[in-house]
Amino acid sequence: MLMRRKQWYQRRVRGGFTARHERTNNHLSVYQDYLSFVEGVIADMGFRCERDVMRIPSTKRTSFVSNGPQTGVSLVERGAEVAERYSSSQTIVERKWSIPVRNGTKVDRDLCRRIVDIAASYLLRNVRTDQEEWSAGEGATFGELVAHIRTQVDFGGELRQQNGGIQTILKNCHQVFVVRDGVVSIRDWRDQGRRVRRRAVHKKYDSGALAKTKECWFHNHHPQGCVTVNCTYAHGKEELVIL
Repeated sequence: MLMRRKQWYQRRVRGGFTARHERTNNHLSVYQDYLSFVEGVIADMGFRCERDVMRIPSTKRTSFVSNGPQTGVSLVERGAEVAERYSSSQTIVERKWSIPVRNGTKVDRDLCRRIVDIAASYLLRNVRTDQEEWSAGEGATFGELVAHIRTQVDFGGELRQQNGGIQTILKNCHQVFVVRDGVVSIRDWRDQGRRVRRRAVHKKYDSGALAKTKECWFHNHHPQGCVTVNCTYAHGKEELVIL
């Protein structure tokens, strides 16, 4: 039987299972002290176990291996005794097996598209099509931009469940926006192109295979179009490649 840490019980504090583990032996590291606590719980449950180190790429790879409980041990009764001994109450809270995704990638795409379009329109509000030089518009503080977006979009509770909210949505759209020091601006790919060319030798995949498979946001939304030379995105439906 293989028992690993974090599988059933939460870390204890002052003899409980309901909070983080508190060190009891300052001569050991936090991790080794926690393993000693887990080993003590296993022994109290009536199992003879040995430590083993798994061959996996991780710094936390210690496991406890056992052939089973001792003869005549009732796991139900022993479990109740252990729970009462280590917990302030007899309620054991199990860890959730699934972790909710809160990085903005599961937000409705139509909502994300509206946020991106409104933010970009605000940053490009003073850019004219008859300007001689291509312009990336003006930067805006994150608070200013969020206040403007909120006047046009009703988020409800969908974005409140995401870590970072609107800022996460804008950062995920890194082809269009640059978020730095609380200021949001349109990305100027003329500068980015020089950096990308210096790093191109380190790529582990052929980006040319994905060329023209998506439409260029700048070609469709920027008042002056796309400024990138040899853009890898499709400029119009006629250039779009369907994989």
